[in-house]
Amino acid sequence: MTEVKAEQLYNDTLKNIIYPLTGNKSTYMNDLDRVGRKLLGIKFRGVFPSDKIPKLNDLKPYCILNLDKSTESGSHWVSVAKIHGKDKSITYDSFGRSNKKIIPSLSKSGNGTIIDTDRDVEQKIEETDCGARSLSWLYVLDKYGVDVAKLI
Repeated sequence: MTEVKAEQLYNDTLKNIIYPLTGNKSTYMNDLDRVGRKLLGIKFRGVFPSDKIPKLNDLKPYCILNLDKSTESGSHWVSVAKIHGKDKSITYDSFGRSNKKIIPSLSKSGNGTIIDTDRDVEQKIEETDCGARSLSWLYVLDKYGVDVAKLI
């Protein structure tokens, strides 16, 4: 699959599946948790602050993290997914940043080697739909696999 096709799957999912459930504005922990469980079922581990990163496994491989700690108000959502059968996880940030820069503690979370998706930017700075974008990426990964999700 090409990067263009992967991006189209992501954008179609965002517009046709995620936005109808979350809207295209800021989302909160409870909203993301409810929609994540609805779309991904038991595979969705939940939504967490950056100081409470869960250990993912093959049965519950997906989560969404906020860059802020549990004592802070919340700033930006990103996705993390364990790669099935491997000691690796992959992260998605709609601003295309390295996981090492935005969540340095992720490498010590017990989720194996952490890799990033393609480092291009999907979200404009004035947009506030990072939670919906994180869900869209997880949905595409779940339906089409890691190789497609890496291209987004």
